[in-house]
Amino acid sequence: MLLAGICLVAAGLRFWQLGDLPPGLYRDEAYNGLDASGILNGEHALFFEANNGREPAYIYISSIFIALFGQTPLAIRLAAALIGTLTTLAVYALAKNWFGTLTGLFAAWLWAVTVWPIHLSRLGLRVILAVPVTVLAVWLGTLAWRKQDQASGRWLWFAAGGCIGLGSYTYLTARLFPAVVVVILIAVVVLQKKLPWRGLAWGLAGWLVMMTPLFILWYLQPQILSGRTGQVSILNPDINQGDLIGTFFKNVWGALRLFFIEGDSIVRHNPPGRPLFDALMAVPFVIGLVLLAQRWRKPAVVATACWVAIMLAATILAEDSPHFLRASGILPAALFPAAVGLAWGWNQDRAPFIGRLAVVLIIIGSFGLTIKDYFIDYPAYPETDYLFEAAARDLAENINAEPAERLILVDQRYQDNWPSLAYLVSEDRELIRLDHRNLIPNWFTGPFAFYVWPLDGLDLEQMSVGVQQQTKQPILISTTFGPETRGDLETATYPLYIRFLVTPITASSDLLATFGTADQTLYQLHTAAMSQVEGEIIVDLHWSSSQQQDTRNEIAFVHILDRQSGQVVAQSDGVPGFGFWPVRLWQPNMLIHDQHLIDFNEKWDETRFQMLIGMYPADNPQNRLTVTHSNGQTGGNTVEIR
Repeated sequence: MLLAGICLVAAGLRFWQLGDLPPGLYRDEAYNGLDASGILNGEHALFFEANNGREPAYIYISSIFIALFGQTPLAIRLAAALIGTLTTLAVYALAKNWFGTLTGLFAAWLWAVTVWPIHLSRLGLRVILAVPVTVLAVWLGTLAWRKQDQASGRWLWFAAGGCIGLGSYTYLTARLFPAVVVVILIAVVVLQKKLPWRGLAWGLAGWLVMMTPLFILWYLQPQILSGRTGQVSILNPDINQGDLIGTFFKNVWGALRLFFIEGDSIVRHNPPGRPLFDALMAVPFVIGLVLLAQRWRKPAVVATACWVAIMLAATILAEDSPHFLRASGILPAALFPAAVGLAWGWNQDRAPFIGRLAVVLIIIGSFGLTIKDYFIDYPAYPETDYLFEAAARDLAENINAEPAERLILVDQRYQDNWPSLAYLVSEDRELIRLDHRNLIPNWFTGPFAFYVWPLDGLDLEQMSVGVQQQTKQPILISTTFGPETRGDLETATYPLYIRFLVTPITASSDLLATFGTADQTLYQLHTAAMSQVEGEIIVDLHWSSSQQQDTRNEIAFVHILDRQSGQVVAQSDGVPGFGFWPVRLWQPNMLIHDQHLIDFNEKWDETRFQMLIGMYPADNPQNRLTVTHSNGQTGGNTVEIR
């Protein structure tokens, strides 16, 4: 019953809001989803070469969930959550076998509620599958060792060897695990003075059977063996910067710190800097280390130490140590000392009540820290959105939400560089690829929306003229920004995309006011509306011009005044259309939606505040344009919104 309860907790922490936490969908997850979708279309492979190359097992499992639930973030992550939950049972079985039932239960609990395993179980990445496969291999190997004189022992050896081989189909660092097994076997043989040749032969046979397809593939494509490894190895001069020894010892120190001092700082891998154990759980971990050191001749203790030490090499010998994906091979062995420490506290004979109370308080407090650190603080951290590419997911979801009759034109750079777009956009949604140097095709009419990259290559004049020439009728143009984003190596944020919506409309003579000079009407203000949401005033204006104003450059402004003092308390001044539709680009019969966002934390009260709309030349803010109101009255230079 305790184990069942632990598994329920593990499932809850892994499946709750799985599609939305972590936010977005990182490109590595999207690549897995694309290949899993390819499997459903008959594109089978033993190694998937895109995105630096990936082992196949997780992708094949994920294809089942994508077949059931479609190409969604939830579908690509479901396999990880299920695997992570079931791993609780494997951790319990191995820890119980090595250290006893109570330690097994504590180890299962630690796997269920520790942030690092939880996070690995919520990512659509292959790394999570390597853990249960290696745990199962060691558990089977332990049973085989104990039953080596029985007929069933040989099949346990064979199955253990097969699981070790299966690890090479899960994640890159699992290739290192055979070294762990060899070292453990040598240590146990020395300690117990036994060498089970027949069993080892059966284990080797199981490993060879499982590895044969990979051996053939590696022989035919040897670059698969070293491609990604060479990129991240500290032997790479670009990484060690000419100081190999210094880099090595720096990485060793980083790896040793991960247990309870400082963990991975890469936001995609971990709440930045959070170690494996929080401050509370570090206490039983240290106690467990002392207890295990006292039993250093026990095979289980030797095996635990060898497992952690060797699998740490995966992060020590690569950049960014400690790297919680590469270092994941130390799990769950790294949890065992803490489980031993908790069991010791629970079994105190001298003061059983105090010992058990301390264990309960540590468990409850640590669980609370997990909830706070991962489910409250981590999603609120802005970098989490940026580095999981939440803006790209937002782009895909906006495209899917467009009406079926609306043409969708997307800058080709999104489709080339964001795999999440290819994965998430519905197969029924036809996208027209836009060359950023020629955004307006010459064959369509509206309504249409196009999504463009905001940083370079956007020819506004060509777009303005092209839109009007092709639609040949009155149109409304609305501009909206996508959410802020930034890349791994970028420091400044920017909106990922700009969405321009072009909608044919019926010409209207309704006017709120016109703006111009003493002898010329320049612009028409058709509507003005305001709303307030979460400390922000949103003002929506619709402008037009009856003729092109090629040489003009007006700024539209919205000012909020305190009626009593007459002072401006908040304002928004800018080129209309968030800066993308300056008046010199306006064409006749083109209606421009101009939205202004104003920070305003007080509740709007017309008796206290006044909102005024106006325009002025960009080079002469004091020379505001004259207003003619809808009733024909001329005078003043602003229009009040009520």
